Parts: sequence; C-alpha cells; structure tokens
Amino acid sequence: MTPKQKLARSLEVGRHVGVGVLLLAAMVTFVLATNFHYKVKTWLFWHYAGYWLACIAWGLGCLSTGYAIVKRLLPEPQPLREGLVLSFAAGAVAWYLLVSTLGFFYLYRGFLFFALPAFMIAIGAYDLFKLQRRVRGKLRVARRTAARAPAWALPVIVFGLIGFALVYFPLLVPENLQFDSRWKHFALAEEYVVTHGIRRFPEGWTVETNPHLATFVYLQGFLLPFGELFDRVELGAHLEFFVFVVSTLSIPVLVRRLVPGIRGRHTWVVRFLFPGVFVYDSSLTGGADHIAALFVVPIAILLIKGLRELSWRYLTLFAVMLGGAAMVKLTCLLMFAPVGFLAIGVRVLQFLIRPPAHVPRARRAAILAPLAAIAAGLLVTSTFWAKNWIWYGDPIYPSLFKKLTPRPWMEDAPDLFIWGYQDYQFWRPTRDLKGVWETIKAVFAFAFVPHDYSRNHGSVPVFGSLFTLLIPCLIFLKKTKRIWMMVAIIDVAIFTWFWIHHQDRYLQPLVPWMAAATAATLILLWRMGWVGRIGSSLLVAYQAIWGGDAPFLPTHAMVGSPLKASIDLMSSGYRKDPNRFKTFAGWVALGERFPKDARLLLHDNHVHLGLQRETMNDWGAWQFGVSYGRLATPQAVWSILKEMGVTHVTWEPQKSKGWDSIAGDLVFFEFAARETQNRGSGGGFEWGAMTPEPPTSQPIREVAFLGCNNTVKDGLYHLADLHVPVFGPNNQAYVDPWMTGTPAELLARADAIVVDNKCPKPGLGLVGFELVARRKNLLNFGGTKELLLYLRVGGSLVPNPSAPAPASQDDQDRGD
Repeated sequence: MTPKQKLARSLEVGRHVGVGVLLLAAMVTFVLATNFHYKVKTWLFWHYAGYWLACIAWGLGCLSTGYAIVKRLLPEPQPLREGLVLSFAAGAVAWYLLVSTLGFFYLYRGFLFFALPAFMIAIGAYDLFKLQRRVRGKLRVARRTAARAPAWALPVIVFGLIGFALVYFPLLVPENLQFDSRWKHFALAEEYVVTHGIRRFPEGWTVETNPHLATFVYLQGFLLPFGELFDRVELGAHLEFFVFVVSTLSIPVLVRRLVPGIRGRHTWVVRFLFPGVFVYDSSLTGGADHIAALFVVPIAILLIKGLRELSWRYLTLFAVMLGGAAMVKLTCLLMFAPVGFLAIGVRVLQFLIRPPAHVPRARRAAILAPLAAIAAGLLVTSTFWAKNWIWYGDPIYPSLFKKLTPRPWMEDAPDLFIWGYQDYQFWRPTRDLKGVWETIKAVFAFAFVPHDYSRNHGSVPVFGSLFTLLIPCLIFLKKTKRIWMMVAIIDVAIFTWFWIHHQDRYLQPLVPWMAAATAATLILLWRMGWVGRIGSSLLVAYQAIWGGDAPFLPTHAMVGSPLKASIDLMSSGYRKDPNRFKTFAGWVALGERFPKDARLLLHDNHVHLGLQRETMNDWGAWQFGVSYGRLATPQAVWSILKEMGVTHVTWEPQKSKGWDSIAGDLVFFEFAARETQNRGSGGGFEWGAMTPEPPTSQPIREVAFLGCNNTVKDGLYHLADLHVPVFGPNNQAYVDPWMTGTPAELLARADAIVVDNKCPKPGLGLVGFELVARRKNLLNFGGTKELLLYLRVGGSLVPNPSAPAPASQDDQDRGD
C-alpha cells in the first residue's frame, strides 16, 4: 500500500470515527436535554416495549412447542403458512394444559413468568432452527420470482394496518377491560396467582367451574414478578391482541383452501370489514371470544384434510383444536362441532359400506380415526371436566344436576340455576316452533337485526353485512363447492348461537370463517369481469365507509371512550401525572386493608379485579352453596362461612341487588352489620372480620311488611314465610301474614321491617329501627323499584312462642 493510499485510508477511518463521536455526542445531548423535562426511565415506551417482548417470548414458546407436536403428529410436511397456523394454535393448547396442570400443584410463582416460555421454546428449538432455514429459502425465491404488486395492494394494506391500529390503541389503558373480564377472566387469573394455584371454591362459584383457556393466557401477565397492577393487566391485554393478530393473519390460509390456486396474501384485511370488532363489547376488552377465534381456521383446515382419507392423525389434531376452542368457551364446542361431527359420521359410514380404493385399510381407518379423535378431545379437556367431577361432583358443574349429585347444591339451587341463570340471564328464543322459526330467520337477519344492549350500539348493525349480502352471488359463480360448505358450517353455528345465547359478541369467534368466505367470494367476483369488479368494489367501499365511525363510538360501558383514555395516558408524562399507573385504585385500596392470607366474602358483588386477595362470592345463580334465607340464623351463617374459610365480609352499605329472597337479605345484613368485628368503611364498601366464636344473639323471627297490599299483604310474617325465590314460577308464592293490624301493632312485635315507599303509611314511625338495605326489585311487587329493609336496634325481641323455631344448625341444608 502506497503512502498516498495509507493517508487516504487513515482519513477515511478518521472520518468514520468523527461522525461516530459526533452522533454519540448528539445522542447524549439529546438524552440529557429531554431527561430534564421527562425522565427517560419513566417513559411509557419501556412499559409497552416490555409487554411486546413478553408477548413475543410467549408466542415463540407456543409456536415452538406446537411445531414440535404438529411435525410429529401429521404424516407429511405442511405448507409453510398452514404449518405455522396449526403450530401456534396447537402450542396454545399445550400452554393451557401445562399451566393448568402446574396450578393443581400450586406452582404459580414469579419464576414461571420466565421459565414457562423458555421451557416451551426449548421443546421445539431445534425444529424451529431448521424451519427458519426453510423460511429464508422461500423468501429468497419469493424475492426473485415475485410479480409487481397490483395498484390496489398498497391502499388495501394501509386499510388493514389502520384497522390493527384502531383495535390496538384503546387497549393501551387497563380501563378498557370489559365488565365481565373484571370479575371473570382477569380477576380469576389474579386470584389463581394470589393463591399460587387452582383451588376448589367451596361455594360452587360457577365462574371457576367454566373452562378457562383464555384465563390461563392472561395468567401470564399476573405471573409478572415485578411492576404494578397496571403492567399485569396491560400485558394480559397485549396477549389478547397478539392472539388477535395471529388469528387475523391466518385468514389467507383458509381462503387458499376455499379457492384453490390463488395466493390471497392480503385477504386478512377483510377482517376489518366486520366493524363490530371496534365496538364494545365485541372489541378486544380482555374477554374470551377473540381467544377462541384462534382455533377456527385450524379446525376448518384439518377437517378438510382429515375427511379425504379419514386420517387418524389429522382428525386427532382436529379434536385438539376443537378441544382448545371448547376450553375457551363451551358454547364454541356447540357452535363448531355439529357440522364437523356430521361430516365425519357420514364419511365413516361411506368407508364402512364402500371403502374407497385409494385408501388402504379403509374400514380400519373408519374405526381408528374417530376413536383417536375422541381420545384426544378427552385428553385436551381433561383438566376441566376431571377437576369439576372430583371437586364438584359434576364434570360440567352444575349443568348435570338432574343426573348427578353436584356439591355444593343447596335446596334453592335448582330454581336459581334454571330460572335465575338460564332463563333470566340467557338471551334465547322460546323453546317451541315459534322459537325455532325465530332462530331460522336470525341466520339470515343477524347482520341487520343486532342483538346487543341498547347502551352499546343498540339497533345499529355493525356486524356481518358483507357476508350475508354476498351469499346469493355464489349461485352465479363457479367452483364454489368449498365456499358453500363453509357458509353451511357458519350458518349452523349462527343457528346454534341464537338458540343458546345470542349476544353479538359471542359471534366473534366465527369472524375468521366469515371473513374467509367473504374474501373468497370477492375474489371470484373480481375474476368474473367488470360487472363483478365494479359491483363488489362499491359494496366493499360502502361497508368501509359505513363502519368508519365504529372505532369512535363512545359506548364503552366501563370507560366511555377508551380512545380518549389512551390519549390522556399518552399525555400523562407531559402533565407529570403521578397516578398514571394507578388502576382500579378502589379495589387495590380495599384489598390492602386485609391480611394477605385473608379470604374475603364479596356480597352481591361481581367486579373485584385489583383486590389481590382470595375471595368467596355469594351472588345467587353463580354459586349454589349458600342460601341465607335457608340458614336463617346468625349461628348457621357463621358456621358455613367459617367452614368455607371466610375471614372477612365485605358489602356495599345499605344496598341489595335483589337476587336473594327478602328473608335472605335480612339474614345477611343482620349478620354482617351486627355479628362481625373490627368493622370499617370506605371507598363505597363496609367490611368486618369473622369472630373467633359463633354469635349468641337471637335470630330474626318476626318481620313486618308494610307496602301496597299487592304481591305481599301488609302484616306480620315469620322469617321463613319471606324466603320466596325471586326467579321462576313460584316467585309470587307469598303466604298471607299470620297477623294483621295497625302499623304500630305490627312494629311492636317485629324484629325487622320491610317498607314499600311506593305506598307510604301516614304517621309511620320507625323509632327503634335502623335502615340496613335498600333492596332492588327485579321481577315482582307491581312495579315497585325498591324495598327498604330495617332491623330493630339492639337486636331481636324475646322469642315469640307463636313463631316456629328456626332450624338448628345441624338441620341446615348447606349443599356441601
């Protein structure tokens, strides 16, 4: 090298060093300058970057384990994208089985946050390493052979990315969580981590006895060993979004099966032509529906592949996916399974009667494949049904109460379950020909006759219009056999949905199927020529414009506008808001009032996310172990609560939701307000600790009712006479009072009073009584909205010899 060349090289090196030093100095200057205004370590960015790193680790673990399962189970290598879709879904099922099994051994500790994803990544690490070489090779070929993208590709992709952004932005704040998530999926995940595992709920809390694959996904957030409640909730919300992204990007895989010979790369964008995903509570709000959607594309693909030769391998994996969906929600099993089971049954008969020549040992396959699928389904769901059978006496507690002996199961349980849970809670048609006809009509009208709460989007259709409107076009298109099959499967699922419980959000798991069928139809219309292109383009454009305001509707039941809440959070650094990471602060504060090993009875309360303590719930129709009206005495209430491990009782002051009987309300409020110790109040709640010894005070025996003389006549009643169910055919079955008289005469002998202010009694004096509850009326009392419940100050009177003695503690039917 000549001196001139050496000089040139030195100058070049110096130039690079100089630029590097200047850029480093610029970076340091920039950090110091901005850190003065908004300290770098407090940036929101680090939190959300951490959530995404955790999501990627979790997703990689599911993909790695799932790929190892798929590779060893299926007989031949799968097309790359199909293989990835099947692997991720199989890995999610493996996650569910692994985490639920660990829960039975009480191993939910902070180290699992890192150990579980690392373990699952390690299971298929070598297979993934080989897979990435295959992916790199395909990418190189694709770059060399890729045709120029059509003019419409860029705006379509931009539309899809905007859709993802509008789905993602509201979940930047924990307050975006829906009502149900705050007492079901997220709250249960929090409680599992608090107790370090899965425990039996002695009251028979049916939220816990449901399948909970979604809860076990969100549990990863609550395993986070550092940070605040904000971070745990946000990580759970990001995991839901991560699953949503995977299920959305899997749509082209199904489209290619519906229309063989096309690439369909951008058909995932059709997902955002179903704008219900932007509207509460079909949006991503920490529920289960979008987790269930992960399995629908794999279910369809495996059914298509498995039916050809009745391969036990494909049908086994089909059962795994179907079991995964069922472990998110049992309604998914009822929606997805009928057509699949029918198709497999018909194919089995074909193989047994006339074995196809291209399938060796066809009759053997016809027997082996269904048996393998059944075994796989039972295995995948085993931690659900076996746990319920062992702990509660019913594998799908409490649904089989007529055939089995569930526990707990108190005397009022059948009425509560049939009339208070199924009849009152479920949106479903009448069980007759009229209901059948209504259900059939809904299959075609669901997109234009919404089924949601009026406070949400009400009667405004936001879901499924394109899918419904494009179905008739299939009549005039060619090569539509598979699309018709997909439409038939979807219609059967819609029929089942409407018949069981037809809230719009429960259709979200079907959207990948609907979007794939819609995309396949649009592709065939585009291929048809200018008529199909112009007509379909106008229809799609109209749908996009019609749904354009859906993300901005202020209908979120919990926060109004989560978009605005997210904007406020983004500006919190500038505003120096010290409380920006304080979420569900009232529940956090309430939980901190009790010892960490406390078990709190939550009376008449669902929402409790943030409490971070063990709980017991006594809300009727969601538990079947406690009936205060049947218990009747403070001693019996104390005994059963002690038996269930309750250490503290919490309730909203002077408030009854009206689900229990009048007698039940009186018994509970007498016990809570008078028989607990160390009572306190704050944040809209009252609480008290269980006493070490049972109460000794007299129970309520006589109750004066002063109202409008309609459903309940004015007079004096024995407490047991007012234990009448709120729901069902007997909810008006009040007996006549055993004593009538003037209000003063009744009050003189009463231990408690029930007053209907709709019909005030002139000159009624309530001296010597205290108001303990305002009881909401749900179904009876002739339009009365509220009853006022009073207890005698200082306790009950001396027992009246004319009143029947309350049942002894040994005679109480606790149902456990």
